[in-house]
Amino acid sequence: MNRTKVVIGLFLIAILGVLGGRFGLPWLIERQVAAALDDHIAGLPDSTGARYAGLSLDYWNDELRLTELRLPVDLPGADGSAYPALVSVRGIHVDGYDWPRLETALQTGRAGAPGELLIRQVSWRGVTVEGQASGEALGSGGEGRLEGMRDLVFDPADGAVTSVSFDALSVEDMVATPSPAYLGSKEGLVVHIALPSAVVTGWRGDGADSIVLTGIAASAVGTASAEAEGSAEMTLEGLSVTDWQSGDSGHVGAASLSGLSVTLNLPESVQVADNPEVARMMRGPLSLALQSYQMADVRYDPRVLDVWRALIKDLATRDPEAKPEPEVLIGHLESFLVLMERARDLDLGTGLAEMVGLKADFGEAASLRMERFELQDAYGLRGGSFDVRGFSQKGRDDNNVDIARYHGRTGDYAALPAWLRTVFGEPLSTDSLEKARAWAAGKSLAELVPVIDLGSFAMEGMDVIGPDGKPVRIDLTTIERMRIGDDGLVEVAFRMDGISGPLEGGSSAPPQAAMLMQMLKANGVEDLRLGTAFALKVGLADSTGALVLGMSGEGLAQMTAEVDLTAIDFEKLRVAPAPQRNMVALSSSLARAQVTLTDEGLRKLLLESQAAQRPGATAEMIGAQFGAMAEQMGASMGTDASRAIGQQLAAFITRGGMLELSTGLQDPLPIIRLLGLQRQPPASIIGTLGLSARHTAP
Repeated sequence: MNRTKVVIGLFLIAILGVLGGRFGLPWLIERQVAAALDDHIAGLPDSTGARYAGLSLDYWNDELRLTELRLPVDLPGADGSAYPALVSVRGIHVDGYDWPRLETALQTGRAGAPGELLIRQVSWRGVTVEGQASGEALGSGGEGRLEGMRDLVFDPADGAVTSVSFDALSVEDMVATPSPAYLGSKEGLVVHIALPSAVVTGWRGDGADSIVLTGIAASAVGTASAEAEGSAEMTLEGLSVTDWQSGDSGHVGAASLSGLSVTLNLPESVQVADNPEVARMMRGPLSLALQSYQMADVRYDPRVLDVWRALIKDLATRDPEAKPEPEVLIGHLESFLVLMERARDLDLGTGLAEMVGLKADFGEAASLRMERFELQDAYGLRGGSFDVRGFSQKGRDDNNVDIARYHGRTGDYAALPAWLRTVFGEPLSTDSLEKARAWAAGKSLAELVPVIDLGSFAMEGMDVIGPDGKPVRIDLTTIERMRIGDDGLVEVAFRMDGISGPLEGGSSAPPQAAMLMQMLKANGVEDLRLGTAFALKVGLADSTGALVLGMSGEGLAQMTAEVDLTAIDFEKLRVAPAPQRNMVALSSSLARAQVTLTDEGLRKLLLESQAAQRPGATAEMIGAQFGAMAEQMGASMGTDASRAIGQQLAAFITRGGMLELSTGLQDPLPIIRLLGLQRQPPASIIGTLGLSARHTAP
């Protein structure tokens, strides 16, 4: 063979090899892509309407383009069933991909080893969604971009994606217009949902770094008939979620929404109700507006949604006239108890929840306003602190309530689930009540009660206008203690200060109260400011009790009564028949009692009122007369104790200040003996109780 021919032949083979590699291999890969898409479409249970067009491949630059890709997808219907639809994506551009992994994904539904980059970037110019059978438009979307897809898992049978991870996703101008057929509505209902922008970063199968949605708007209009027409509108300026992690217990670093507005006009056929107040509430529009809401460090339980879905499904399918089956009811209670236990064990809750600018109008019935709500450090059934400011509620007939501030601590319920399990068993069952009875048998009351702290609350600056149109103000209302300790100690403390309103002595007022009100008005008192306090401390284990009652009239007087009891047989009170409980209560004893009276102006008003009825008399003269009468009365009883009490009472009448009246019992006095003192002369009562008085000058 001619050596020159051999050289030329080898050169031609090399050239053809280069040309084959340059142009033949890309063509082959493009055919493989087309074949993989054909196989995927052919393998679908129903490939009606599925297609692709305009496939082109730039093998050397790892780029792939499709003019259109159209695939069937089962959307979740309104009733929970699958709704066949077609999703069309136009102008697809894939820039940077791992073809072997893509081919594997199309064939098997899984993109190989997790974490490896599958597609560097994919973008599209538009998306449309339509019913597979009807061809009715269900929604659309504008341009979008997805960057850094790493994992993909989907069902090859229907194309439904079950897991995907990517670095970033942005979508513009999404619109949903579900048809009446998709909504399962027999009447005409036009629904329109718009989302101008959505951005997601760091998406994983179990969370995301951030999700930001802006400009959400939705509306629904019923068009069955002119008489039944109703409408609903909702707008949301922005919604964002950062550092979201799902799993057995979920976590959200921060979540916020702004500019929420909801308006609802119910159809006239729905507005009819048996209860007039409910009918007024349903006569629209019903509206809700919220300036902003944010949460931080949220730990939540994904199982909550499953529990609520089961409950809603049960309520929807149950015959309203039929009684719920005990097994079903117990099942729901068990589910909620499990949620309580998980909240305790997983320390679920929120570090911060803040709501600003709430406005709600309930038709013609009522309206609600709240400037700010804040909740902090509420984890694991241990409550947290809360603060509500600028609360206002207006009802019909100008019934108004305004509260400047409402704040406190929500309590500690962490021990409650374990107590419920101890009493009713695990899991709850239809015989749980029998188990509870068996557990309670032979136990004392202190052993029966749970350890629980219901928290503390304070309400400041409450103004109320009632049905009569008269204003009432309460400066402060507090529940300072409301708890049961592990030692069986029950504590309740309640106080109200600055209760004020117009001073009017109506015909229904008792004669003494009416006379007092007339006297106060005659002395220039137009508004009456009152206060009251109640504190109870009961030791169920040691059978003791302490009660403090207080009443005050600002600018008038204050009175406090304190009583300590012992030998209270709580067990007998619990089990005794109702007619016998009074006798059981009488078996307790009085350990101490004290009454404190502080003058703040009422003494002077009373003396001046008496002086006004006696020409030439003064308040000082009347006070001296009453003081002398008190001292003389004490002396007439003939004991040193009564004489001392009379002197202290006289000093209080003439000079004001504070008067304390106390018992000095060496041993607790049985209540039955205390009641018998009513028939004894005053000196005997003073001696038995060891009464003493002390006056403190102002």
